[in-house]
Amino acid sequence: MRYWGDGNKYPQPWTTQNDAAAWTIEVLLNGDGVQEGKGGFFSMRSGEHTIEELALAYEEATGTYVDVRRQGSLVDLADELARLRREKGRLRYFEYLPEAAALIGNRGRWKMEDVVDFQDMRKPTSLEQYLRDRFQQS
Repeated sequence: MRYWGDGNKYPQPWTTQNDAAAWTIEVLLNGDGVQEGKGGFFSMRSGEHTIEELALAYEEATGTYVDVRRQGSLVDLADELARLRREKGRLRYFEYLPEAAALIGNRGRWKMEDVVDFQDMRKPTSLEQYLRDRFQQS
């Protein structure tokens, strides 16, 4: 796993598909103003972890060592993303999506405020449980 700048110090949000599906149904049925047609935005996450916490959880779940490596500064990342965009163009954006996502995350744009608490409906899946289920280990 790789990161830029101080990206190892800041937790990033993540959500399992099952949690997102269950909570979306809950929001559609009971979200404030949804039934009245007012819509809105509802932030949800199963958890948030640093890259080092993710790597450790993955290692524990799979037994596979994960090398966590700093790739450079945020300026280096922005420069690399600009280079990849020039080289690959818009049609091949998927090839530089990890770098774009890392830059967005490191700039704090994925910081979730006002996360809806769904504990009463469906408890969030823990990272450890998700990895155990994903890799079918008990």
